Amino acid sequence: MEREAQIDALLMEVNKLREEKEYLVKALSQMTVTLNRLLDRYVLIEETGYGG
Repeated sequence: MEREAQIDALLMEVNKLREEKEYLVKALSQMTVTLNRLLDRYVLIEETGYGG
């Protein structure tokens, strides 16, 4: 029984870590999109002197 409780606890931890990973992947993806937009804006300003 002790072993089953340990396995259940580990499975719960694994599921929690998976959820955290999904959240972090989504956050990183959004940051990448934002960074790309900022870089595009910077290049536009550097090339034209105008940010649009």
